[in-house]
Amino acid sequence: MFGWNPPKSRGKDYHTWDWGGNLIVHEIVQRPDGTLAVKVPDTVDAAFKNPLPANFQGITGDWLAADRNLSCESPYGFAGCTAREELPDQCKISASVSFSGQTQGVGLMLRTEDTLDAAYYVTLEPQRNRLTFRGAIMQSEEGGKTFP
Repeated sequence: MFGWNPPKSRGKDYHTWDWGGNLIVHEIVQRPDGTLAVKVPDTVDAAFKNPLPANFQGITGDWLAADRNLSCESPYGFAGCTAREELPDQCKISASVSFSGQTQGVGLMLRTEDTLDAAYYVTLEPQRNRLTFRGAIMQSEEGGKTFP
């Protein structure tokens, strides 16, 4: 299965969507219980075989780091940490996430500053059964908009 992920015009978040874009490929697989799932094809996965180091620093919340694992319990509010390394333009980010039944949202912040004021947010919202992607600038179907 494949589709196109359109970029923003001139590479700016506040511009409208371009036609076409980047090819996104998924492989449909059948689970043992008969349900279907998608995964990255092995050929695409093999293109990103060189892991890069990541050193995280907690900004808000009590973070524990051991080996390649990070953990934080934040039952009543937001917690965030940042990595010191700059991401390459093309890369694969892998993460395993655990959360409780009361979790409202958990995810990744990309291209953020130490203040965590602005970022790209990839958020899993378990109670709504959805995954969202948001930028720091409010967006609409008509194109990007900025607010004072």
